Amino acid sequence: MGKGIIVSSTGSGLRFRGKQGWRQFLGAKQEMLDAYDRARVQAKAHEVETYHGSIAEAQFRDWLGSFLPRRYGVTAGYIVSQAQEEDVRLPHFDVIIYDQRESPVLFVETNPDTSTKGAARAIPAEHVLAVFEVKSAFNSKMRFQGVGTP
Repeated sequence: MGKGIIVSSTGSGLRFRGKQGWRQFLGAKQEMLDAYDRARVQAKAHEVETYHGSIAEAQFRDWLGSFLPRRYGVTAGYIVSQAQEEDVRLPHFDVIIYDQRESPVLFVETNPDTSTKGAARAIPAEHVLAVFEVKSAFNSKMRFQGVGTP
């Protein structure tokens, strides 16, 4: 077996000692960051700067979907619980990881301005494995916002 090689994450100052594949893994990370940076520049021209957040969410879902085994689906959308009453409003989640082999998709919300990858899907709670909220910044004010804690 060969010795590990040191690969640095461009611009981060971090260095990882690893085997083959780290360079590609970090390259995918850099592609996500580059897309986000381009979107931030474009968002500066908007009255309300939210475009870069949508790009960050989509890039993270794409990367996660290509990284995880095919058994797991990655989508934005809603988690539906059988225990909830019909009149309860469903919160939207940026990233839902679910067992796509076993889970039905209860409904799909599409937007004519986005691709089918950007569709929001409703997943039954019992098939959800993880939920992420994607934030474009992380500071003391926002640290509990994603988990709903004050």
